[in-house]
Amino acid sequence: MSQPVNHTLRTLLPPAPITQRVLAVLCDALLILLLCSFVIGKIWLPLYFTEALLQFQSILETYAHQLTHGQIIEIFQQFKNNEPLLQMFQSIDRWLFLITWAYYSINAGFFQGGTIGKQIFNLRVLKIHHLQPLTLIDGILRAGLLTFFFFTAFPLLITFSFFFLCLNPLHRGFHDWCCQTYVVNCSLLEQIKGQISDAVRSTTQSEESRIKKKPF
Repeated sequence: MSQPVNHTLRTLLPPAPITQRVLAVLCDALLILLLCSFVIGKIWLPLYFTEALLQFQSILETYAHQLTHGQIIEIFQQFKNNEPLLQMFQSIDRWLFLITWAYYSINAGFFQGGTIGKQIFNLRVLKIHHLQPLTLIDGILRAGLLTFFFFTAFPLLITFSFFFLCLNPLHRGFHDWCCQTYVVNCSLLEQIKGQISDAVRSTTQSEESRIKKKPF
């Protein structure tokens, strides 16, 4: 996007403050953590990895003393040589990815691209070219890319996206740039919509008044 357009958009509809976006992400992360703890810890693992879960608890109890003193090499060796535990960890990793993607995708359907965290902090995700809410497909794609950043080369990609957001004049993360999205404060958006509506109404009334006064 060109510099004049960046400047115009930033002037007319400033981007959401970085602090609000970070707080929204933290709120969503807490909700995702709670959801993952319930689905994985209370349902999936007890049903399908009962033996591996018992072995995991046994190893932690056996090496509790070493663990409290930061001696974790022996524990890693126990995990590395235990095939059921490795399968359990791989399953957890897949479920974390799927639950996170599902959380953001379902939120996109209900909040037109936003999330519960963004709703709490009064933020909205828009397509940058026409400033309209995201479609469901756009929301799912954006959710998938954001989830990919969370779980791939963690924390390098998500850190890169954060610095990209901080350095970008419109505060767009790299996932926003890829998806052509833009995060704004809802109150500012509604204010601009109100100003546009007032301007249109005033122009219409002036035009109607001029027509009525015009002699036939």
